[in-house]
Amino acid sequence: QKNLAQRWDVRALLLLGFLSALSLLYAWRTEAIRTKSIELEKEIDHRRGLERALRSSAKSHLTTLETAIDGIVTCDPGGVVHYVNPALEKMLGVDGSTIVLEPISCLGIDGMEASLQKSIEAFAKEGVMGDASRARTLQGQAKVRDGTTLDVEVTIGRAGTKENERLVCVVRD
Repeated sequence: QKNLAQRWDVRALLLLGFLSALSLLYAWRTEAIRTKSIELEKEIDHRRGLERALRSSAKSHLTTLETAIDGIVTCDPGGVVHYVNPALEKMLGVDGSTIVLEPISCLGIDGMEASLQKSIEAFAKEGVMGDASRARTLQGQAKVRDGTTLDVEVTIGRAGTKENERLVCVVRD
């Protein structure tokens, strides 16, 4: 009987030791989770701040584009229009929403629809991103929707990244 009691005492001690180890492991994991949660909350707060700054910057840039007195059109290197500002719409008498995703030649700049298109395609093949000295300026005429023509100067430059390149055309009358 005494031997049986000693075995139970050993089992109880082992069980107590095992439960203590589990308790320590649980406390350690809980603290690790708490620490990671705090880190994630800080990261989320940081990203929210970046998002706010990005939204503010985008709004500021859009305001600049929308209120510029020169016409601005952006297109991809193939000459497909992605944006037309209100000044260009007014200058040429066009609705920008009907031009988006159309070839830039639909603007009728230079009086020869292919001229600006060819210049953009050639410009897209040369130069370095962000090098303002590589901008190209063309002079010619633009067809206004009311049938008149307008003397214009078009400067073509680059924007974006190598993976998402955009060409920016500034049209001055």
